[in-house]
Parts: sequence; structure tokens; C-alpha cells
Amino acid sequence: MQQMIDPDTGNAGTLGMVFRSAIAGAIGVWAVDRLDWFLFRQEDPQARQLIDHVRPQELDPAHVAAQKAVTFMGTSLHPAQPYPAGVAIH
Repeated sequence: MQQMIDPDTGNAGTLGMVFRSAIAGAIGVWAVDRLDWFLFRQEDPQARQLIDHVRPQELDPAHVAAQKAVTFMGTSLHPAQPYPAGVAIH
């Protein structure tokens, strides 16, 4: 397994590809997050209220998944503190 750039071909080895992929993934997540918040702020407040109303417990999908996961494990989330679990799912 190559660890650095191969001097004969100039290609990065496995470690280089993993590093570049991680950087690209982090940049992509950051960019999509910024776009998502921008679009959220541009949304009509009445439309947002309708969407929130039809969500289970008015939670976003990540927090709903967190609730289902901990329920499956036989425990529950404290109602005032679902945020960290939802972020972890997201």
C-alpha cells in the first residue's frame, strides 16, 4: 500500500486519496449547510409553519430519527434535550 505520492507516476497513494476525500467531504458538507440555511431564511414563514406543524412532535427528520433510535434501544431522550442526538444523527 502506497503512503505518499509515487515519484514515478505522481499519483497519491491510498493515504493521500483518503485525506483528499475527507477534505472534499468536509467542504461539501459545509457548503450544503450554508446553502440550506440561506434557503431556510428565504422561505415564507407561513409555509415553514405549515411544514413544522405536520412533522412528528414538530421535530426535524434528524431529531425524529434520534427519537426512534433511542426508543428502539429501550430508553428515551429528555424532552428538553433532543438537540445533541439529532445533530449526531444528522
